[in-house]
Amino acid sequence: MVINDRLFDPFNFRDEFNVRPIFVNDDVIDTIIGQGSADSATPVDYRPKSSAFTVQSSLKTGAAGTDAEIKLVPEEPACFGTLPCIGSLTGSIPADFVPPIVPSFFDHPHVPHHAAAELCAHGVRRGAGARAGVTLTAPAVENNPVQLLPARNSYSSNTRVAQLTSQTLDQYAK
Repeated sequence: MVINDRLFDPFNFRDEFNVRPIFVNDDVIDTIIGQGSADSATPVDYRPKSSAFTVQSSLKTGAAGTDAEIKLVPEEPACFGTLPCIGSLTGSIPADFVPPIVPSFFDHPHVPHHAAAELCAHGVRRGAGARAGVTLTAPAVENNPVQLLPARNSYSSNTRVAQLTSQTLDQYAK
């Protein structure tokens, strides 16, 4: 699988992040913290699901009225491109925990660089294929083999499979 990331050159947005032609879930991994009962494991899920990064949890539910103490280890995962690449949620939440946003997205570890976004995209696509019953023989994590892409600007109009035309500003304003 090859991801064509040459739609446009990356550019900096408000000195916050680089906008790139390939990203998955805005280059964040959402952790979804469920409601648990006192003295039990707290249900945790995450998205997007990818073989490039998984989330494990030892988060516990404590007594109602206690403080939430949630930590992601490592805070900025640097393991993208190697397996296993795992982020761990640790700490505790009170039994009466009310998530800050519904559903409860708590931590958003940013995918740290462009190659990681490609790896995550490969992993998400691989997982979606497996759930649809498609057998893939490619490695779970691999670098994007951009050398296999045709030359820039060599696509003819009859090979186009999709095109997105944005609404005009006045249409958005309605």
